Amino acid sequence: MMNKGRSDDFQKHFAVTLFFNPPRYLKLFEVIPGPIVCQKSLHF
Repeated sequence: MMNKGRSDDFQKHFAVTLFFNPPRYLKLFEVIPGPIVCQKSLHF
């Protein structure tokens, strides 16, 4: 994973985003959290 070797605090706030194509027409994206992400970080 991209967050391997990082601090626990970093890993709790790390997520990857995936934009749907074409982004200029589809204003959507997916948030993919890591295994130990704090759920509070995902609510925005």
